Amino acid sequence: MGFVRSLVHRPRANFAGAQIGRLTLDWIMAHRSADQEIRGSLILLRDRARELVRNTSWVRRYVRLLAQNVMGPKGIGLQARMQSGGRPLAQANQRTEDAWGRWGEPGVCTVDGKLSWRGLQHLVMKNLPSDGEVLIRIVRGFDNPFGFALQVLDPDQLDENYNIPRAPDSPDNEIRMGVELDHWGRPVAYHLWDGHPSELHGRRKRKRVPAADIIHLGEPDRPAQTRYVPWIASVMLDLNMLRGYFEAELVAARVAAASGGFFTRDAEDLGSNPDQSEDEPLAMDAEPGTFHELPAGMGVETFTPDHPTAAFPAFVKAILRSVATGLGISYNILANDLEHVNYSSIRAGMLDERDYYRTIQEWMIDHFHKRVYKEWLPWAMLTGRLDSRVPLARYQAVIWQPRGWQWVDPEKDINAAIKGIQQGLNSRQRILGGHGLDFEEVIDDLAKEKAMLEERGLYAVPEQTGELTITPDTQGTGDPPKQSKNGNGATPSNRVRGLV
Repeated sequence: MGFVRSLVHRPRANFAGAQIGRLTLDWIMAHRSADQEIRGSLILLRDRARELVRNTSWVRRYVRLLAQNVMGPKGIGLQARMQSGGRPLAQANQRTEDAWGRWGEPGVCTVDGKLSWRGLQHLVMKNLPSDGEVLIRIVRGFDNPFGFALQVLDPDQLDENYNIPRAPDSPDNEIRMGVELDHWGRPVAYHLWDGHPSELHGRRKRKRVPAADIIHLGEPDRPAQTRYVPWIASVMLDLNMLRGYFEAELVAARVAAASGGFFTRDAEDLGSNPDQSEDEPLAMDAEPGTFHELPAGMGVETFTPDHPTAAFPAFVKAILRSVATGLGISYNILANDLEHVNYSSIRAGMLDERDYYRTIQEWMIDHFHKRVYKEWLPWAMLTGRLDSRVPLARYQAVIWQPRGWQWVDPEKDINAAIKGIQQGLNSRQRILGGHGLDFEEVIDDLAKEKAMLEERGLYAVPEQTGELTITPDTQGTGDPPKQSKNGNGATPSNRVRGLV
């Protein structure tokens, strides 16, 4: 009865994940704040993540994929959208975009003169997976045509071990891992080493930099989080284990390919004490198509280790699937494995992955691009690069155009886009923006193309067949020629297939 009573009165967890028993004794956890979890692990996490980027092909590919798909070949572009009476101010918009482009040229936008604005965007994106955070200092009044530049700082310069807690009921600020916070948890200043701590050799000096001069990029996982961990933190252990397994199988396969076997000798041929044999160990280099005679009493045992094992490909694929899931991208793209992939599966994976990249794009725009443009704008006006008579608020009418992607299924996707426009469910500007294209640039190109054709006496006539007919102006009237009864309006030699 005592055993029954103990079962009845033993408290049980309402959730399976909270049960305590022999099956959960190895489930290690801690009840701590976000900063407490990060403080003791950040340096080691960052160093290990950087080593994985340097020496692991899968992590290197992930970093490259982020730079290619989030920033793209041209980076996230600025498009001015100033209007007056509902009509765009084309010249003012063009001047704004031109000034922004000149500031973004190599040697202007950064204090060291090494990067362009596009290169800076790529550098930021490539460091987030391994560092988890990027520090950029805003330098006002800098010696360049705009009086404004940016300085990229190494996160190692922000001392994780510099902590000054706030006294109870005190209105004073506190310092957490080098970041000075007010009583609301808002960053007030950053306490930075004057160089990388590994290079200063006892000559380190800490400098307080106001938070207004620092862009601290990082994606928090919990509330009240001050510092940020590498994006690859959750998959680092699996990747390191997989790398070791990969190396072990590679070495074993190399040994298997290089070793032929062993020579053996009967013990009775060695006399009463085999250990006293004075013969040198027998060795032989094998060549194709040759036969060798062995000494009397010698035999051969072949050495054929079975490596890589039959389970090697499936095991590597299973681990990389888990890693890809943790990183937020598809396995086929991360592992560069398109074997056994059909159209439907790769399309679903690509669409999901593109949503992941779009999420990062919008996050970067909100926390990085908008902040830089807001700080750049007054200095562009002060230095005369923009018309200072125009109100500052009007210059802030801009949109950011990240890179887009081509159609997954061009024929179906284009037809769907056309129907969306015809039914009033979408616009050309939104569709082109989804592909990373500027609507104004596209219609300007179309207008220039039309003018060039007309200048040479040619006219583009779209047909129902999907072809583009180029018809010469044989009459010299300057008017488009009439189509012939067959709908072509041109000889076959003048017909050019249109580009979709």
